[in-house]
Formats: sequence, C-alpha cells, structure tokens
Amino acid sequence: MSSKVSHDTLYEAVQEVLHGNQRKRRKFLETVELQISLKNYDPQKDKRFLGTVRLNQTAPLDSSSQGRPSLKERQQHQSGAYR
Repeated sequence: MSSKVSHDTLYEAVQEVLHGNQRKRRKFLETVELQISLKNYDPQKDKRFLGTVRLNQTAPLDSSSQGRPSLKERQQHQSGAYR
C-alpha cells in the first residue's frame, strides 16, 4: 500500500479513538497499531529501521483545549514518551 495520510487526518483518527474510549469504558486494555512504511526502503538490505517503538504515555483527551495541543504541550508530552 502506498498512500499518504495527512497529519490532520491521523490526529483526528487518534482523537476519535481516545474519545470513544472515554465514552465507553471497557474492562480490557485497548491498543492501536500504526504501520509506517518508508519510501525507497528495502528491509532486506537495510535493517536500521527494523524494530518497534512503544509509547509509554498517550496524550490525554482534553476537552478544554478544543483542538490540537500547543507546541509547548507537545514538547512536554514528548519529553516523557520515549525511554
């Protein structure tokens, strides 16, 4: 599959998943998998990008912000996301 997804589309999809989680609580952990493919990348030849990244935290669904988080909020969130 070789399609591009805009930042806004991806952000809206994540927000929709988080909002749905807030509306209907479930008794199990929900996970979302996101597959990203790199242009002109042959995984048989180049193994540099092979692996998994696990985010320890997700951005909370904040109804007060009414939209995308500010740059400062994103930087604060990202500083604790990778370990």
